[in-house]
Amino acid sequence: MRSLFKFRRWAEAFQSASRVFEGRVHHGHLAPMDLLKSRRLPLVAFNFLFALLLGWILVSPAPNTRPLPFVRAGEVADQTVVSPLTTEVQPKDSLSRSRAEAQKKTPPVFDFDESVTALWLQKWQTAFARVRQLFFSNPSSVEAQTTAPLQLADRIAEVIRKETGQQLLTSDLLFLIQNRFSTEIQGVFEEMAKPLLGRMVSDLDLFPLYYGTGIFVRQINLGLNESLVNDVSRIWSLDHARGLIGQILTSHPKRSEVAFQRIARILQSVLVPNLVLNAGLTEKRIQAAFSKKDLGTITVRRGQTILRMGDRITEEQGELVDTLRELTSAWALLKRFTVTTLLLFLFLHVLFYFDLTRRSFLRLSLKNSLVFAAIASGSLLGMKLIQPLLMVLLSNLGVPSGAEYVMPVAAGAVLVHLLLGRELSFSYAVLLAVCSGLLMERSLTYGIWIFIVCSVAIQSLGACKQRTDLYKCGAWSGAVGAIIVLASYLNQSIGFDFYSWSTPVIHCVSAFVAGMLGSIVASTLIPLLEAVLGYTTNLKLLELANFNHPLLHNLMMKAPGTYHHSVMVGSLAEIAADKIKANGLLARVSAYYHDIGKMNNPLYFIENQSPQYNPHDHLSPSISARILFSHVKNGTRMGREHNLGDPIVDIIEQHHGTTLATYFYDRAKEMEKGKEAGTNDSDYRYPGPRPQTREAAIVMIADACEASTRSIAEPTATKIQGMVHSIINRRFLDQQFHDCDLTMKDLKVIEDCISKTLLSLYHHRIEYPGQKDALEKRSPAQA
Repeated sequence: MRSLFKFRRWAEAFQSASRVFEGRVHHGHLAPMDLLKSRRLPLVAFNFLFALLLGWILVSPAPNTRPLPFVRAGEVADQTVVSPLTTEVQPKDSLSRSRAEAQKKTPPVFDFDESVTALWLQKWQTAFARVRQLFFSNPSSVEAQTTAPLQLADRIAEVIRKETGQQLLTSDLLFLIQNRFSTEIQGVFEEMAKPLLGRMVSDLDLFPLYYGTGIFVRQINLGLNESLVNDVSRIWSLDHARGLIGQILTSHPKRSEVAFQRIARILQSVLVPNLVLNAGLTEKRIQAAFSKKDLGTITVRRGQTILRMGDRITEEQGELVDTLRELTSAWALLKRFTVTTLLLFLFLHVLFYFDLTRRSFLRLSLKNSLVFAAIASGSLLGMKLIQPLLMVLLSNLGVPSGAEYVMPVAAGAVLVHLLLGRELSFSYAVLLAVCSGLLMERSLTYGIWIFIVCSVAIQSLGACKQRTDLYKCGAWSGAVGAIIVLASYLNQSIGFDFYSWSTPVIHCVSAFVAGMLGSIVASTLIPLLEAVLGYTTNLKLLELANFNHPLLHNLMMKAPGTYHHSVMVGSLAEIAADKIKANGLLARVSAYYHDIGKMNNPLYFIENQSPQYNPHDHLSPSISARILFSHVKNGTRMGREHNLGDPIVDIIEQHHGTTLATYFYDRAKEMEKGKEAGTNDSDYRYPGPRPQTREAAIVMIADACEASTRSIAEPTATKIQGMVHSIINRRFLDQQFHDCDLTMKDLKVIEDCISKTLLSLYHHRIEYPGQKDALEKRSPAQA
């Protein structure tokens, strides 16, 4: 009892969740657009949870994946290491190596200002003149006589720094002070500096650095005109310029004088370069060359052997293993899982919001949505788990590849088609193609193959009128899959002089076998899913359409009039359903069983009564109405006891909707005349519910039209068409079609179809010669 109580609590919780998911939280009827708006948030939540599940399947490591070990270059590998994923990796030092290569091959940019040397020499000329003016213009000045030598040197050094921005050594400054910054000293200084004018002088020795690449020189005083200097040996460094000054001193007539040597040393210490490296622009050009360079990425495929046990580990192998270990760490998996889930959520949101048909994902119940998600995720998870096993099996048989083409990928599409409808099966094909392409090494070709195979299976299955259609579907999908595989290999072989045909032949055979396996798996799972989930597929409908079924056999024996009526209603319902693209087979089979509840009291229904006796003549209208209504409740119970399936049981329960039992209601009103208490029409209405599907509404219309046609004395096209129009119009005004998605156009098609079919069934027969005389000669007993 406790387990039964828990089951009921779970069932009630699921029903509550279904109402929320399907937008039926508010009581009363909602317009289709309002219903879709009320379902928007639950659908978004469902898509997000579905994306989480698919993302986990795609990103999570396979169950047999071993963690990557820590290895060192030079050691011997103690195990074989294979890649757990397909990716492009980059060795850790490839960035630094590539940048260093780009830096070596990119000529640097130097700024050359020809006026720098002339301006520098002019500043020193000004400094000499200024010092002489302030301190040595008048030998008897108080400034020069009263100031101590060190204090005088400090004041003169300050003047030099102010004029030139440079600083002299103390010994050199004292030498100039002793010579009172004379014009002779200044002249020697200028004479030695003149060879530097107009030459490029750098603070670096450029030849060993850039002799292979050269340098770009931008002339600042010529509008940044840039030129490439390949021969950097003609550019002087500061050391080269100082050496030139030493050569000038060596060749000068007064080279032996101490004063000349001191002046040369002073000049060498204050030289400035006029060619300066532009570090910012050089860095930009190195970065541009670095970004265009191939960084040496390595493509690694899942299952590829990185290390073999017993091999000496190279530096590249060690770096590759370290990189793969980082890519399979928990943090890396979390990042990939987040990005994959987000992309799948957006994809599902777009895929499921294509509201093109009445069977779109927007109108699915929670149960059907969960079944769709379970089939899709189960198929994807099966592909992930089965493929490694198939690879091992095929490799043992001598087949190196093609395991992905052996998997029965069309089985899921067939299951969705039979359980949920043709439109949703195409959505499943698109979803599986995208996810399987991501799962199988990001293969676009494989994703296209999946979509084509599933689409061919769906299209060839059609309405599935018999079980052999499943195997025809498998043969078609396998054949087309083999053709796609062959075409792919032929496309890859273009440009090759020799190409082996053994591999494509094996893969084509595998693709055909996969198609047949898909139909076998689907045919095996369908009965199980029908029994567990309560689905009624076309295959089960074909079994229920057998007139030897116990319910139909008993109906024929106990209520032959009802049996004949049900068969006629089934023909009308199937023809009308096919016309509006509904499930004609479901409508026909449901019509066979819609009145099975009348078997309990067959004589209380007019089609089973004899003309001389009607038991309702001795009953009150209210009791008669209850007996009439009981056949719906009894039929629903009997349908569940015999496992007819939810769609048929629902139609049995809904085929009268909440219509009024007019005959007994009118009798009750006549009997209530003159009494104070009036007759309440709610007591004479069927308990319902109203039809929830198009098939249920069609069975309601066909049931009423077939029964009413029997009461027409002389059926004509006008009478039958008027009667059918009146029945459909009354039920429309009574709001019986408000809970199903029948349109006014559908009702018009149904009306025309049922009118034509009834007219063909009940038209006048021609009178054969002698027929009238034979009837007149018949005895009363024979009549």
